Amino acid sequence: MSFSVLGIEIKRISKNDRENIIKEINSKIQSYEPDIFILPEKWIIDKLTQDEALELLKELLIENIPIALPGSFSILDGNFLFNRALIFNFGKFIGFQDKIIPYRTEKRHYYPGNKIKIFKLEGIRISAPICYDIDFPFYGKISAANGVDLIINPSLIKMEFKEEWHYYIIARSLENRIPVISVNSSFQFAGGSIFVHPYRHNIGAKLRIIESSDGVVFGKLVLEDFRDIRDIRISEDPGIYRANGIDVIEI
Repeated sequence: MSFSVLGIEIKRISKNDRENIIKEINSKIQSYEPDIFILPEKWIIDKLTQDEALELLKELLIENIPIALPGSFSILDGNFLFNRALIFNFGKFIGFQDKIIPYRTEKRHYYPGNKIKIFKLEGIRISAPICYDIDFPFYGKISAANGVDLIINPSLIKMEFKEEWHYYIIARSLENRIPVISVNSSFQFAGGSIFVHPYRHNIGAKLRIIESSDGVVFGKLVLEDFRDIRDIRISEDPGIYRANGIDVIEI
């Protein structure tokens, strides 16, 4: 079984300046017709309520996409501000993941999430560490131990850290034998989105690495290529990894 995976790089904008960007995104969705679709971290710079974000996302053509994670947003939830990724199944909102580890100055403004959520959709499992969350091995290890088939990482990486960011994505994929896609903003940020897909090779694992071109990163998630080597790696790893909680959301 395989799924086409599309990440689109876009510059950061105000919600009031989104018309042209929405048109660009929808044009690429129509061109690629992906099964899985991703946008970057905090591509809308405004603070929004979750209802406002959901209303804005109705403008995207995701009703025919099995799995969509159209980026993360600065979401006001009661008295707290979260960096929150929203997940959809054929245009229906099914849940969210809050960033667990705010980066540096984010700690002054954002409240951290306290659970890793795993979404079982269309016969596969995904998890969604947001940007800095992917730097820490526990997120990938816990994802692997819970049968995740794809780690989706909406990111916001400056140009000077592109190389180090790619090292993290490659390491998380290789050490857990799980595909990882990380999608970044363009313009003043690095672009350079990357999709890393492990596959069985003799008695070990090798990687397919796809970097973005013309503002998109596009590839195939092929379950038969890695599920057995992922499960072997889980059985061999003696580590115990910290997590405040795990939620598995099944559709």
